[in-house]
Amino acid sequence: MPISWSLMVLWVSLVVLFWSIWLFSEHFLRDALFWIYNYIIASALLYAIVADIISFDEIKKYIQIALIISGIGVILSIGVSVRTTGFFNNPNQLAFYSLCALSINQVLNRGYISFKPISFVAFVGGAIGIFAAASMAAIAGFFALLLAHLIASRNFILMFKSFLGIGVVTLLLMTTNLPYISEISSIVQYRFEHAEQRDKFSGISEERNYDRIFAFPEYTVLGAGEAHLERFYPYNENEIHSSFGNMLFAYGVIGLGLFLILILQSIIRSPLEVWFVMSAPLLYSITHMGLRTTLFWVFILVVWAFYNLKAEKNAY
Repeated sequence: MPISWSLMVLWVSLVVLFWSIWLFSEHFLRDALFWIYNYIIASALLYAIVADIISFDEIKKYIQIALIISGIGVILSIGVSVRTTGFFNNPNQLAFYSLCALSINQVLNRGYISFKPISFVAFVGGAIGIFAAASMAAIAGFFALLLAHLIASRNFILMFKSFLGIGVVTLLLMTTNLPYISEISSIVQYRFEHAEQRDKFSGISEERNYDRIFAFPEYTVLGAGEAHLERFYPYNENEIHSSFGNMLFAYGVIGLGLFLILILQSIIRSPLEVWFVMSAPLLYSITHMGLRTTLFWVFILVVWAFYNLKAEKNAY
């Protein structure tokens, strides 16, 4: 396990403990539990990998099954609301889960999008989850995964086959006029039009609560914790909708620094295409708070373990 991960969880715990004592409030403690829980899950998975209880191929199989089940949930819930939620509580949860699962699957495929039947069905399940949820950040991450696949191909023939396969599938979906595809297309179109009407692109600072950071920069030194937002009136309506922004404001430069070091340690030994796979959930994290999502931390662990453990074994 990267030492930066342990130090990050320790730092978060210290910040939470400080504010709990300073403000005589237990509300900060809930946030620490998310960090500790995800750290334990990642540690347990790492132990299972090292002890040969589970293999990377088995992890990939379970992720593919999860993507297929999630895709079924999307199909069953399309049309129930403007943005589809599938088996999740809200569309953003569906989008980020799908994106993280696709990213794990692609890392374990060494950067490729596999066109084997089960793997491709899983890919489709994740893709419709992202587009049906109509998360623009997740859609951007999805295209980063496509770019990673093209980089992994590394030769003209494989790139041509990939473009041809994607083109044929897209053409078939557009010409067959399937009701589900039409509904997803309408959802995405509505989402983009709605974003333009709300001036969402130019007003991202206020939309994602980045303005709280500029209004109270003193808290970026050691961190303000994630509770008692009334301290930041009138910038106190919601949490900062960004993993990076929330990390900086809630846990300071130290917390954000350790988070960035962890990401770097995870991918430093991986090939270029995996860097692009890693960028997919990180793109989402710019405008959404995804640090409580367990599958995101599983993704970080899988990237680190897949390349670092193999390198250590090859050293002996």
